Amino acid sequence: MYNKVHTKFIQEPLLDVLIDGANACRSIPKGIESYPLGEYYLQSLFLKMTGAQEQKMKCICWEMATNNYKYRYEYQRGSYGECSNYKDKSKVYSDIVKNIKEKDERFDPMLILDFDISKEVSNEAKLIKANKIIVDQNNNKFAQGKPQLTEEQKEKIRKNVFAKPLSVDDKLSMYAFAEVKHIAKGSNLYLWKGSFI
Repeated sequence: MYNKVHTKFIQEPLLDVLIDGANACRSIPKGIESYPLGEYYLQSLFLKMTGAQEQKMKCICWEMATNNYKYRYEYQRGSYGECSNYKDKSKVYSDIVKNIKEKDERFDPMLILDFDISKEVSNEAKLIKANKIIVDQNNNKFAQGKPQLTEEQKEKIRKNVFAKPLSVDDKLSMYAFAEVKHIAKGSNLYLWKGSFI
C-alpha cells in the first residue's frame, strides 16, 4: 500500500504542479491589478515545484535503499543533504544509474535522454543559445572595459552555433521551455511572463 503511494508520487510529472498552478490562476483578473499578486504567486509556485523535486529525490533514495542493502548502508550514513543543491541531485542521479546498471548492464541513460525535435524548435533553441553566448561575451567585455561585439562578430557566433547539432542538454532545455510555454498560455502565468518565461 505505502509503496504504491510512494511510487505514484515519484512518477507524477513535475509539470503537473505547473499545470495545477496555471489552472489555479485562470480565475484571477488579467488586468494590471494582478501583477503584485503575480510576484507572490510565482514565488509560491516555484517553492512548491522545487520542494516537490527535493521530496522526489528523497523518495527515490528511500526506494533504492529498500531494494539495495549496500546502498542502504551508504544512505543511512547521511551522505546526502537536503537534495536541494546540484551536488546532491547529481549524486542521486549517479546512484540511480548505478543501481539500474546493477540490474541491467546494457542500460544507457543517453538513449533515453536523446530524442529528435522539430526543425522549428531546433532553430529556436540554437537562436536562444547563440543569443546567450553573445550576451555573455558582451557582459565579459563590458566588465573588462572593452568594446562590445560588432554585428559581424555576432553573426559569426550565430553561424557557428547553427552549424553544429544540438547537444542532448540543449534539446532537453528547449523541450522543457516549449512545454512550460504551452502550459502557461491562456493563464496569468503567460501574462506575468516577464518574470516567468
